[in-house]
Amino acid sequence: MNPVTQVQYTKVSNDGPPPGGRRRGLSKYLWITFAVVVVTQLPGFALHSSFVASSVRPLRCSLDDLPLVLGNWTGKETEVDPRVFIAVGAEEQINRVYSSPSGASITTHFATWTRLNPGMPHGPQECYHSAGWKLVQSRIRTLPDRPDVPVVVDKYERSGQQVVAVYWYQMDGRAFVDREGWRKVRRQQWGHREWPPLSKVLLQTDGADDAESRLMEIASVIYDFACKV
Repeated sequence: MNPVTQVQYTKVSNDGPPPGGRRRGLSKYLWITFAVVVVTQLPGFALHSSFVASSVRPLRCSLDDLPLVLGNWTGKETEVDPRVFIAVGAEEQINRVYSSPSGASITTHFATWTRLNPGMPHGPQECYHSAGWKLVQSRIRTLPDRPDVPVVVDKYERSGQQVVAVYWYQMDGRAFVDREGWRKVRRQQWGHREWPPLSKVLLQTDGADDAESRLMEIASVIYDFACKV
């Protein structure tokens, strides 16, 4: 092979691929990059769509629709302190006192949140402690004839006085009393684009021997009503 031919051969063999080949290679890498983005981002989007609701359904009725007569108990509205209303942060709240013919009374606080992710409302124990009440007994019970509906029964004392309180949280028919229950109920809502409102009920009466049975009687009725809210 003569030198000229060798030089020309070397020059041709060192040239890069033709322009069309470069374009095909670039398109290949673009498609690979796009595929990687899709594969990595879609699971996150799917998780977000499955776990996070887009809205909370409107209330089907107002808390004011809770009957003033619950069995043998007759209720009377009490004014909600504006400072308490703001501190609680619920969209709707009612405070009532229900009285029986025997003269017993039960104070009732009922609040509902209709915004997304309101968080777990703080437990009443914090409020009682701040007001100087000492917790002497706390246990979890279930409502009569409703083994899947837990409620907390607390007994407090202050300056020789005793009160008994029952409380629970609720989303539709699902009730819970602590953060673990809150997380469980939220997991049950995954995949639903619209979630139910969150309700909190707190009942209180004096420390009489029949205090718990009084509270359970009204609690069962209010639970049924809250399922319709």
